[in-house]
Amino acid sequence: MGPTPPTTITTVADHDVAMVLFTDEDAGYERWLTDHPDGFVINTERNPTRRYLRLHRAACRMISGTPTNGRAWTINYTTACGDEAELQRWARSLGGEASPCSFCVDLPRPVAGRAAHRDGS
Repeated sequence: MGPTPPTTITTVADHDVAMVLFTDEDAGYERWLTDHPDGFVINTERNPTRRYLRLHRAACRMISGTPTNGRAWTINYTTACGDEAELQRWARSLGGEASPCSFCVDLPRPVAGRAAHRDGS
């Protein structure tokens, strides 16, 4: 077994919100999702660029649970976690705009204590 890859958790304090970037740190990423169910995530390339910036809600099935590659969320990608406005500012600082996930971002905002459904109920 080779050396353990470096773990990267970066907190970017800008304005009143701290945005957190996760690379090679699935445990921290999954903990953030659990601790911030109303938060947002931008999934991007391992070295963030404007070419791929996908905005998700923290509860989105596309960025939580079992990874589609079956291994890890933050090995091939970097995830930026925070509130929506802060993440959009970060995307613009990269020269891009975050594209909303079609599975979660276009849904109505959940009412406290209730999950949002596709039909808005």
